[in-house]
Amino acid sequence: MKIPFISINSKNHNLWKNINTSFKRVLNSEVFLIGKELENFEKNFAKFIKTKYCVGVGSGTDALELVLRAINVNKNDAVITVSHTAVATISAIERAGATPVLIDINKNTYTMDLNLIEKKINIILNNNLIPKCIIPVHIYGQVAAIEKIKIICKKYNIFLLEDAAQAHGAMYRNKMVGNLGDAAAFSFYPTKNIGALGDAGAITTNNRKLYNRLLMLRQYGWKKRISYEPGIVSRMDEIQAAILNIKIKNFKINFALRQKIAKMYLTKINNRLIQLPEISKDTLHAFHLFVVRVEKRNKFRKYLKEHGIETMIHYPVPVHLQKAYKHRLPLYFSYKSTENIMNNIVSIPIYPNLSPNKAQYIIKTINSFK
Repeated sequence: MKIPFISINSKNHNLWKNINTSFKRVLNSEVFLIGKELENFEKNFAKFIKTKYCVGVGSGTDALELVLRAINVNKNDAVITVSHTAVATISAIERAGATPVLIDINKNTYTMDLNLIEKKINIILNNNLIPKCIIPVHIYGQVAAIEKIKIICKKYNIFLLEDAAQAHGAMYRNKMVGNLGDAAAFSFYPTKNIGALGDAGAITTNNRKLYNRLLMLRQYGWKKRISYEPGIVSRMDEIQAAILNIKIKNFKINFALRQKIAKMYLTKINNRLIQLPEISKDTLHAFHLFVVRVEKRNKFRKYLKEHGIETMIHYPVPVHLQKAYKHRLPLYFSYKSTENIMNNIVSIPIYPNLSPNKAQYIIKTINSFK
């Protein structure tokens, strides 16, 4: 049996007819940017997340950057986030002109360590920087401890921006990720729970002033085609918007299938060598990725490969140890938990079109690993 880590074509198999119809509709309209498809997507996604506003942009990275630009960050402003994330999170902070300050993760949930946030804020203040924003990353679809982070943000007057790139469908106390902070950034990279057929992203917020500014910033700072301030160009194109409208309609079915597979893994993988993900209290994990830990990782991955099961590693090197950032980021401190997991995390296949038989085969193979 051969089981790929993910197959985009099979993931979209049941939707090709609708996708082709949408593609032809966009071509016939001769409107490819900032048209009805994007307008419909923004309405549909805001309704899905239950926020007042949504702004479609070119990518999840752009979404983060645009929000930071909209709150007027500069090099004296510190933006707190984690090192265990896609490098896009830190890249967006620097592109916006702010100073990234990294924090360690909780060793069990892999999200931002609450016990370190206020300590880091005091260090930031003592180094003549301003703590302007906190970006908790809902890594793998696991919801960060958002309620307590909100309390800290309120105490220090800090903007709370969710990195929800991997968390479509995740919830905290029955409230959607993307509606838990001041704003949220989403990615619709093809592998995501809601994936486009190229790059695309979105910002959700309930702040009308922020929303109006984001509309300008995503397109040269324009208002009626006149630039009122410097902006960038980051527009979700009409084809991606049309495809994402289809994906939103089909999300509940696919999400339920993903949850079913996750439940099978959590209840039936019983190998003592494998550490399963721990789900945070009062949350619904989106399971964009199903990440286990195993000390003999290379042996484990080789064993699964020999049995036809493809795996991946998200992420093999924390941002603070990557060549582009090592010894360059300010306020560099210990990232013990982040570094402890880097050598034993493994992502195993999980996607809606993974059949129950294949999921059972994966479970059986993992349980037989020695």
